[in-house]
Parts: sequence; structure tokens; C-alpha cells
Amino acid sequence: MIGGIGMTLAGGYQNFYLVLDVNYVQTDLGFDDEFQALIASVRTGWNGRLGELPLQIWAGVGNWDTAATAKGHVDLEGIGRLVFEADQEPHTPWIYDVGANIEFSKSFQLFVDVGADFDGALVFVAGPTYRF
Repeated sequence: MIGGIGMTLAGGYQNFYLVLDVNYVQTDLGFDDEFQALIASVRTGWNGRLGELPLQIWAGVGNWDTAATAKGHVDLEGIGRLVFEADQEPHTPWIYDVGANIEFSKSFQLFVDVGADFDGALVFVAGPTYRF
């Protein structure tokens, strides 16, 4: 079973905006204990233009509180019960990102977002949006 709840708050003034996003998730994957995670981010940005094209740019920071211990057991025929425990967590829970979205027409946009924890993790996301 997987369940969660989240909330996003957004506000702006003139060409600037601020977005706060918080999500809580609880997951039962069949181990002895359920996993719980709290993921939060804050992003601030600017709405403007690049020449004639609408443009949004932003910078943000996020925290992934996803540390958990997977504990369980399995009964192996001829061997007996195998008990295991594995800790997992992000190397660092903080990630920082910058991004942009440009609108080429009312139907086509392109966004790019780059994130890093400055300790080995790098995330690059790019995607087109087509509206018809």
C-alpha cells in the first residue's frame, strides 16, 4: 500500500514568484516496517521575456528526508531463516536547482532544469510541452 498527502503554496508579486511544495509519503513494500518520507522544496523565479518570447527562470532548494531501514526475513528450505536489514538514505538530503521555461508559441514550450547536491549527484531534466 502506498499513500501520501501533499501541499503546494504559490504566490507572486509583479514578475516574481515563490512556490513551496511539501509531500509526505508512507509505503508498505512488504518489509517488517513501512517506509516514510518527507520531501519539501522551495523555488523562486522570474517571469519575463527573452526578446519577444515569454520566459520563466527559477532557482530552488529541496530536502529529501527519505532515510529508511528495510528489515525482513525469508525462510529458506534446508538453510533456515535468513534475517536481513539494510539502511538506505540519500548521501546528502539537500539538492539545489536552476531552470528555465521558454514559450515559443501558445502550443510549444521547452523547459530545462538542472539540480545538484554538490557531493556527486547531478540531475538534468529537459522536456518539450505541446498543447493542442
